[in-house]
Amino acid sequence: MGQRVLNGERAPIHEVRIRSKSDEYITVEFTTTPLMQNGSIVGFLGVGRDVTERKKLEVQLQRARKMEAIGTISGAVAHDLNNILSGLVTYPDLLLMEIPEGSPLRKPILTIQKSGEKVTAIVQDLLTLARRGVVTAEVVNFNDQSLVPIEDYMGKGESILVVDDVEEQREVASRVLKKLGYSVTSVSSGEEAVDYLKSNSADLLVLDMIMDPGIDGLETYKRILEFHPRQKALIVSGFSETERVKEAQILGAGAYLKKPFLLEKIGLAVRDELDK
Repeated sequence: MGQRVLNGERAPIHEVRIRSKSDEYITVEFTTTPLMQNGSIVGFLGVGRDVTERKKLEVQLQRARKMEAIGTISGAVAHDLNNILSGLVTYPDLLLMEIPEGSPLRKPILTIQKSGEKVTAIVQDLLTLARRGVVTAEVVNFNDQSLVPIEDYMGKGESILVVDDVEEQREVASRVLKKLGYSVTSVSSGEEAVDYLKSNSADLLVLDMIMDPGIDGLETYKRILEFHPRQKALIVSGFSETERVKEAQILGAGAYLKKPFLLEKIGLAVRDELDK
């Protein structure tokens, strides 16, 4: 070791755990330097530094990074699953509206929908993990169906622009809203929405918050407000509510809807926003 130091190499650092005077174990970082006399090593000087707290912080940082990585992956998976689940949760509502009460098809369709709702609850746990780093119970209530007569949230021909980067989401939302009596146009990006509204109008936007690639829902809404300052909008997302959703609401957007949504849920939200 002494010869390596003489050759210009850095003195090695060693970490050891020792018991302190207070009978607690601490981590000490030791550096040993040779003592020279007339060009020869006559001894060594050892310096120890207590790095216990630093080691604890390093462990905490590593854990935080792992949880952040898990949260990022969980959030992305949950977002994709929510987009897929929209068909399982929302389409059955449309089918049930077309099927007579006594039809033997109603039970299997309801079973499909209930299965989709159960998976949605699991996805909610993934979103909670992505947001907080821990899973906590949060009830996702899908059992408020048919509490309000559909006539109370039917449309009156108002125009709605659906903005979503996922084709299946645009299709589901458009079908539901058309069934409820609205005139619906859909576009696949925020940029398309801005261009469309420069030469057209819509009584309401149903605006996805997270769109990739391109601008997100908040930036889309900001740009539209520049030439339609009183534009009404609803925000939808497969993710949990974020600060960007809240910012959009401060600017004037209405309710936030988490995907997947039931016909009644989006119907009531649309009707409520249009009636303001």
